Amino acid sequence: MKKVFVFLFIVAFLISSCSGNFLIKNPKTGIDTEDKTGYGLEVNFKVDQRDIEIGRVYYTLSLKNSGKLPVVISSENLNLHTLRERNGEEVFTKESIDALKKKIFKDSSSIILQKDQEADFSGLLEISAPFKGVLSESFKYVFSVKYDYKTVFNNNIEINIQDNQKAEFKVLDPISQAAPIQITNIELKPALNNNEYIIEYTIEDKGKKGIFSSQSNSKIDNMDIIFGSSSIYGSCEAWYKKGSEYVEKVEGDLRIDDEKGKLVLFCKHTISGNQGKYNTKTTGFMEYEYQFVDEGTLDFPQNKNRPSWGGHKGFFVFYE
Repeated sequence: MKKVFVFLFIVAFLISSCSGNFLIKNPKTGIDTEDKTGYGLEVNFKVDQRDIEIGRVYYTLSLKNSGKLPVVISSENLNLHTLRERNGEEVFTKESIDALKKKIFKDSSSIILQKDQEADFSGLLEISAPFKGVLSESFKYVFSVKYDYKTVFNNNIEINIQDNQKAEFKVLDPISQAAPIQITNIELKPALNNNEYIIEYTIEDKGKKGIFSSQSNSKIDNMDIIFGSSSIYGSCEAWYKKGSEYVEKVEGDLRIDDEKGKLVLFCKHTISGNQGKYNTKTTGFMEYEYQFVDEGTLDFPQNKNRPSWGGHKGFFVFYE
């Protein structure tokens, strides 16, 4: 009963909202698109702790842009820190962390990775004096990178208007964007009345995440959706969806929140035309700040003869 009430509430909003009329023209004049895969910035940070008992560990770092657009990383937005302090010092010395960043940025304040570009780094991280000689303890490290990014989507749509003026459509090409935040589904809902329809856009965080990463909870700063030649974003209402149930209306900022469910936009639009099949398109963009956060664990083992790797297991999250 709750599910029915929520859907009726959405329908009531969309009927009362404004959206420009759209007359389908130029049948079978779709646009060319390209299949795009990737997730934006992919990061692989590993720590080898075989020499931790003598006050140092080794690291390797790989930064790769698998997205369609360039990635700009600033020095202030790339950080490594530990969740333990003694005498005001973290586990890794400030000097060795500064040396890591020096290898990446050299004398610049930022670096730019173009599409498919990869950069690899390695070196030593020194253990600070208050932690040297510690036995049988563990501590966590956090490696994070923030960067601004933009998702662009562009899909051909075939609309079939039947003799009863009922419209159906299908997406003609893969819904894929080389970006961490993606439109993953576009669906035409039943007509509200006459030629007014609901077009549902599903938005998900598809960036690579690590097992230790916090949940994605990210704000979309700027967005637009175009259907045919009309911007329809102003007629949209946002909800969180779990399974087939719309569980919560989005108030205020538009955010990705894994715990609440998929982010879904309901956009009202008028679709009209003579009986037959027509090609049109839907395009748009989303701008946001995305963040990789990886938490790993290092151990000061009791068995000093046993080398081991840090507890790194993974990749990505989008963050404000």
